[in-house]
Amino acid sequence: MTFFQRFISVFIFVTFYASASLACEICTIPRLGKQKAVTKSDPWFAEYYFELQDWKEIDPHAAHELHHDGHHVHDKTKEYIHHVSLGGKLGEDVTMIADLPYVIRKSLEIHEHDMVGTELQSEGLGDLHVMGMYRFWEPGKDQAVSALGGIKFPTGVTDEETPSGELFEPELQPGSGSFDYLLGALYKGRMAHSEISTNLIYVFKTEGDQDYEFGDTLITSVLWQYLLPYKKNVLVRLGVDGSLQYEQKHEDHGETINDSGGVTLLLGPVLGVEINEQVSIFGSVHFPAVQNLGGKHQEIDSVSMAGIKLSW
Repeated sequence: MTFFQRFISVFIFVTFYASASLACEICTIPRLGKQKAVTKSDPWFAEYYFELQDWKEIDPHAAHELHHDGHHVHDKTKEYIHHVSLGGKLGEDVTMIADLPYVIRKSLEIHEHDMVGTELQSEGLGDLHVMGMYRFWEPGKDQAVSALGGIKFPTGVTDEETPSGELFEPELQPGSGSFDYLLGALYKGRMAHSEISTNLIYVFKTEGDQDYEFGDTLITSVLWQYLLPYKKNVLVRLGVDGSLQYEQKHEDHGETINDSGGVTLLLGPVLGVEINEQVSIFGSVHFPAVQNLGGKHQEIDSVSMAGIKLSW
């Protein structure tokens, strides 16, 4: 077995079995426009990818004291999100994508005094994103600019309860209960041996379940990839990806939550392999370069993702 064949075997193993060994929006929206483009010969695609969000844990007793002092805090540990996407070209310039996640959120109890530090888990279907991209400017075959619009539907579970019978707070539920709206633009350019993809997207949030409203979010990201032909139709993509997110403060029953919102910049390497024109696999890991968050806000440690895409 060659080095490349070993690499592919390990990559596929990680992609499909990570959930067994490990037990948003952070990946869904920044990825728009970065996927391998659909073609006239293969206008439809299906995609599965697994997302792991690893959070910096807070000492649960310290978080309990912050809660008693009136701070809006949580103690997430890990979030596992299984994404299934379907999409395709509708005509020459329009591409539609639907993404439906299954969400598992793990955290530590910090509210109930007798259960502080107890491991908690909520899980269920997440919110459905339906998005469309219209390519309105293509000055050459190596450049394109597209407009983007989309809706997030409240399909997710919002009634998960803790062992004590209390509803998980909105940030710990699999779904939000709100309709949200996306508007933005995408750019993709290709040079001789590299490719760049960028997007700028604004997400308008509305009030969801428990009278809770997440803050509007502005997201921009840039992906640069070096294209390395291996043999025959195999193409390896080695890249660097950055995603900057600014989130406004949340509201609970109409009251602004000071411990929310802020700026997060994630950076990290990206790897993709186009095995042939119909099958590609991909993965990435991002680490926070900047986290300037509002109030007593829990920080993220890393975001990892791996998946596979099939075209026909």
